[in-house]
Amino acid sequence: MSLNNVEIETVLLNQVTAAAAGNTNRALISDINGIPLETIDELFVFMDFKAVLTGGVFDLFLQRALVADPVLATDAHWTDYAHFLQVPAGTLKKVIGSFPSLNAPSAAVTTDAFRDVENGALVADASLASHWGKVLRVREVVGAGASAAGTYDLIFHVYRKKLFS
Repeated sequence: MSLNNVEIETVLLNQVTAAAAGNTNRALISDINGIPLETIDELFVFMDFKAVLTGGVFDLFLQRALVADPVLATDAHWTDYAHFLQVPAGTLKKVIGSFPSLNAPSAAVTTDAFRDVENGALVADASLASHWGKVLRVREVVGAGASAAGTYDLIFHVYRKKLFS
């Protein structure tokens, strides 16, 4: 039996943020081009903020499900898994998030075994030191003072070990 590595990618292009303060539940990610999320060994998420937000600040969260069949719009079904670096108004930014399924603790990784359920409260530039589960919700938060939308691409690039005989 030999070990072959598989790389897969999916892209959410030209996502337009809200033009005013508030939250937007953008998407549910349960597979990457047909590969179930729970079978992925490493997840890399690249955010390319291409058109600036006017006023406010932009936060992007990846949230994992708390229930077996989560609903995109039901906040009680989700808790924060990762919070990207914030994008201040008037800024073009490229950010990569790297999430091995067994994170080694670092300054940017929260390792609390027991923690409160958080919805948009995980500190910026942080992630949990655990697997993301079978589905992720992409949640945007636009801060007070925003008056015009921004645009970004979100690219999910995954790495999976696959055994072939």
